[in-house]
Order: sequence, then structure tokens, then C-alpha cells
Amino acid sequence: MNAGFLNHININPYTGVNTGLEATLLQRNFNTRFNRSEYSPELKNSLVLSGKETNVKDLVISLPIAFERRYNLSRNEFIQVEPGIRLNYSTGSDLEFQQVHGENINGENIKLAEIITYSNNDAAPWVSGLIKAGYNRMLKNKNIARLSMTSNISFTKYVAGNYDIYQNGIIISDGSYSSTGSYIGLSFSYMFVNTK
Repeated sequence: MNAGFLNHININPYTGVNTGLEATLLQRNFNTRFNRSEYSPELKNSLVLSGKETNVKDLVISLPIAFERRYNLSRNEFIQVEPGIRLNYSTGSDLEFQQVHGENINGENIKLAEIITYSNNDAAPWVSGLIKAGYNRMLKNKNIARLSMTSNISFTKYVAGNYDIYQNGIIISDGSYSSTGSYIGLSFSYMFVNTK
């Protein structure tokens, strides 16, 4: 989910620059299953974790700047194409530490998994690319309604982490994961036009 305020500066009737402030809520989660019979003594119940149960949200604040080119379809309609860049900063934690525990049939609480995550790019900002393209219609009040495809293209792994899966106190699987925050989405914008 993305929200923000952008200011459009006309260079001429067909080109302009868009800049402002945006906030993007990026989400991540993991899906896993711990089968009760794979443990000795057995777990009381098999444990399935997914979706909302493991969801973590990161708020990324961005300062975008994009060059906009307009292609008129009619007097009140046009297509816009916007390549640009974003300067990003994550408000995520320096370090997140998560553990998954289960109860065995003897009533003992045992560790099943451990996840360590760094989710703010070591508190350093990073640059990503943006590309937008869409359909625009000027309304009777001279404001503009816009529906566009939008993308964020990043090569910086602002989220990075490691996980360990335990069985009977021994690590049976481990690995690492990361996220760049790249996405493609659909955007609806309403632009207030200041006419003189």
C-alpha cells in the first residue's frame, strides 16, 4: 500500500517533473509447518504458520522525482509515462528476533524455529528506480483522475535475515532470505489543478 503527496511542475504542455513525499507499507511473512510425529517426544499438535500469523510490515518513506511525458488522446484525455528515481528510507528495526515454540506431549515448551532479520538497510537510505504509465482524464472541475501501472525497481536488499529450523534440539535446516522491496502495482491518483 502506498500513499503520498506529489507536486507536478510543468515544463511545457507535454512534459513536467513530479516530486514529493511517499510512504509505502511493505509486508513480508513466512509459511511453515511443523508435523507433530517428526519430534520425539511428539508435539501435542502439528503447527502451521502462514499469512497473518507471521506478517510483519515495514514502512518505507520515499522522496521520488520523475520526468513526466504526456501523449494526448483527446482534449480531456492523455497517457502519461514517468521514469524516475526514489530516495528511500526504511523505518524497520535494526534487528528483529523471532522464535517459534511448540509444546510436546510431556508438556515441555521446545524451540522449533528461530528467525533473525535486519530490516532497515543498516539505517542507510538507498536509491531505487520508478516507472509509471497510465490513463488520465481531465474532469469538469479541471482536476485530473489518473489510473496507472506503477513500479519500484530496487537492487538493494533492505531486508536480510537468517532462519534455523530445529528438531529435537538440533538444527535440521537453515537458510537466508532477503527483500529489495521491488513491486509492480496499480495506482489511482486524483490531482488538484491550480489554474490561473
